[in-house]
Amino acid sequence: MNLWHFKGINLLVIRLSVLAVYLLYASFALADMRLANDILMTIESGDSFYRLFGEEWERVADINQEIIPTDYSGSKMPDQLSEGSLIIVPAGVLLTDYAMQKNEVRAVLRGIVLKDIEHAEDLAKVDCSTSEVGKRGLELLRRARMIFSQSDGPLDLAECRRIAAEAAICLAMAQEIAKETAARQTLTAEITERSKAISALQTSLAEQEIHGRKLRLITIIGVSCATFACTVLLFVCWLISRQQAKEAGRVWIQSRKQKMQSLALAITKQHNT
Repeated sequence: MNLWHFKGINLLVIRLSVLAVYLLYASFALADMRLANDILMTIESGDSFYRLFGEEWERVADINQEIIPTDYSGSKMPDQLSEGSLIIVPAGVLLTDYAMQKNEVRAVLRGIVLKDIEHAEDLAKVDCSTSEVGKRGLELLRRARMIFSQSDGPLDLAECRRIAAEAAICLAMAQEIAKETAARQTLTAEITERSKAISALQTSLAEQEIHGRKLRLITIIGVSCATFACTVLLFVCWLISRQQAKEAGRVWIQSRKQKMQSLALAITKQHNT
């Protein structure tokens, strides 16, 4: 009897331990379903305060100053909300499974859209405002940021993602245009530099040609002057030599005359004696 009693106590302790673990797990799960911060929630078709927040729907309705209809007995009825409207959900509100699932899906979708916006922002770090497509991309990015900050509805997030993708395409095209423009400017600068180099070379060649012509002209003039001087010198030398030859001939003739006269005198004297 005592043995069975002891076994029953052990079984009861085990069951109580399992129940405590289950309650602890449930409390953690319940805590996970409570919001840590205030959020904005976009109402979709079929949403109602009760379906989203259960027994705490009045707290959310009071914060949003919603006018809740009442039935014939005066009891408030958590009626359906306007599709597309935004409501503030305060921190600490316990979400229903339906709202939690919507919130998780929305969080995943917002994460995807945020990555698309960040990708477009990375592309916008390069100056894209010099082209029309770049300006359009920056304007689309601004719109995507505004929609992302003001709404988290699936349709709005889908539109935001589409706009962010279009902005990324425009900004990427603007970057390509900027690269092509930079390459064209670089090529134009290279062509200009080469044109300047060719012009400088042509100028140098022209100057060298002019200098060469001057040298040839100076050489021709110098040779001509030297030739003329040599001709004049030779002519002068010829004249001098001719004059000297004439003088020498005159002297020789005079000396011959004197000799002939002397010989004639000698013959005359000899004949007289």
